Amino acid sequence: MSTRGENMSKRKGKKRKAGKRGETGGPDELYTLSVYIVGGPLPKRFEGKKISRTIQILGSQTLEDLHEAIFRAYKRWESHLYDFLFWKGPQKRAGGYDLHRPDLRIGTGGGSSRDPARTTLRSLWLKEKQTFAYRFDYGDDWIHRIDVDAVDDHFGGGTYPKTIARSGGNPPQYPDDEEE
Repeated sequence: MSTRGENMSKRKGKKRKAGKRGETGGPDELYTLSVYIVGGPLPKRFEGKKISRTIQILGSQTLEDLHEAIFRAYKRWESHLYDFLFWKGPQKRAGGYDLHRPDLRIGTGGGSSRDPARTTLRSLWLKEKQTFAYRFDYGDDWIHRIDVDAVDDHFGGGTYPKTIARSGGNPPQYPDDEEE
């Protein structure tokens, strides 16, 4: 029987301990996120259809882990730049999280960019019913809306992140790759 903090998750073939909630210890957070494609070069057969994946991820895992989970969930094969965007209100961006390229830092409108490989979901203080965005491939501009469906305590083991539900097919990463 494992004790708190001993639950393990795999990342790139390596095991690592899931972090503890806050400074006082206790369970990790388990986030259930719905990830919808809301923009990008969709072939006609996907237009007007709901295309989503439900992903569970631990609070101790990073935005980079979430990016990798979305990448796998939609069966993409070629890496590209990406970012996550958050808002404080309808028109006010709170900031972004993008790759390690200073020339792509957001930094306008009062926001700032931070490193997704160092940013845990826990540090974002996500709450149920919160929404944020994920953009993949700045050329094709795949836009995803991410809804926080649930934030639960997680004491047990398991491998995270993981896709637990799928709706709709997998649009090809590049529309030219689809056979007509």
